[in-house]
Amino acid sequence: MSTSVARAWLLASMMYLAGEATLPVAEASQTPGFTDSGVVQELQSTGFLARIGVHPDPRPDSDTLESYLLQALRSNPQLAMRLAESRAWGESAVAAAGLPDPSLRYTEYLQSVETRVGPQQRILSASQSFPWFGTLATQGRIQDTRATGSIQSLRDDALSLIAGLKGDYFALGYLEASTRITRQHLQLMNQWESIARARYAAGRGRYADVVKAQVELGELSNRLAELEDRRRPLVAALNAHMNRPAATPVVFSEDQEQTFTSPDIDQLVATMLRNHPALGVWEARADESRLSGDLARKKGLPSFVVGLNFIQTGTAGRDGVSDSGRDAWSATVGITLPVWRGKINAASGAAALRYQQAKSGHRALENRLVAELEQVHFAYRDAIRKIELYETALLPKGRQSLGAAFDAFEVGEGSFLDLIDAQRMVLEFELSLAQSETVALTQQANLERLVGCTLEDLK
Repeated sequence: MSTSVARAWLLASMMYLAGEATLPVAEASQTPGFTDSGVVQELQSTGFLARIGVHPDPRPDSDTLESYLLQALRSNPQLAMRLAESRAWGESAVAAAGLPDPSLRYTEYLQSVETRVGPQQRILSASQSFPWFGTLATQGRIQDTRATGSIQSLRDDALSLIAGLKGDYFALGYLEASTRITRQHLQLMNQWESIARARYAAGRGRYADVVKAQVELGELSNRLAELEDRRRPLVAALNAHMNRPAATPVVFSEDQEQTFTSPDIDQLVATMLRNHPALGVWEARADESRLSGDLARKKGLPSFVVGLNFIQTGTAGRDGVSDSGRDAWSATVGITLPVWRGKINAASGAAALRYQQAKSGHRALENRLVAELEQVHFAYRDAIRKIELYETALLPKGRQSLGAAFDAFEVGEGSFLDLIDAQRMVLEFELSLAQSETVALTQQANLERLVGCTLEDLK
């Protein structure tokens, strides 16, 4: 290689390295952002959406529970954060599995070394290090396990988001049902208050009946106003799930009649321990710790260095020397000696402790989830039992009692107080039935959050 070529190569190499070192970091605004359906696509690609009973809707802006769920999955910032985190770990896996950067060195002799063919003037060296076999692959797998853990966290957050949104949505339904029922009873009480005033004006009733009717009217009016005021915070909570302004209108759609099942608790526990993504997070951490221990052992083994040196030589000081000014080439092979065992043993010990932490954390979470599942399963079955009680026994009997009290009151054989008490009993039964239906729906959503699938999939 001639002197001019060598100098040109050196200059180009130094300019390249200087240019790489001063390249500006891309601004966040220049980085391609995630589409609003990135989370949905991620969850759909693994079959997770289908398992939890959420199906992509061609009309995501319609006012249905299904559309609200999709809007929440698309726009919730917590899910977007998890998706970005998982993709970042995926990119890190590629970087971690790559070779270390090669090294380029330039040496200029302050005093030339004379040789037979001429003075050695400068050296240009390039070298590449190679970790022990399997080290790079293990580093990449560690990042992959972190990406897996982030995906499991994304699924866990998605399940919590869906259950929370459903709970607020069903609470809104209960609020509307309570408002409707209370308004109906208020209208009925207005009629009876008019009857009580007419009877009192005709001398066939007591003034106490008029006062009692007006007191009941006041209580029902106050309850109705309270119910109407509770709608605003519920709407704000629903919109928070969907990352929308708090005052955005939300519509509760009357769905078809709900049917409830009573799944076997042992089947629920087995499904939960198999599916719950929070357990998958701890499993990913255990895998990461195991791989970290393997990586620490690999780093306790030598790594290798391979290099190539170019020595530029000047022209010999006397004539007649063969190969005068001939440049020299040499190869270098070396190894690193991991003699400082303390840090290697410490890294291996830390990985072992983190593995034990992950296994213990997994077991502790299992215990908490099983206990929570038992509580939710009880609340779900208790709500179903109350629904059946109110629908088949209490509410029909209460309506019969109200009808009988009204008939007796009309013919003068019953008191107005009995009529008021009978109506209040029917009102409480109707509200309790609506509340039990809401509790059943909410606890069903909580069961599905815990087991990671719809209850229909357990059949």
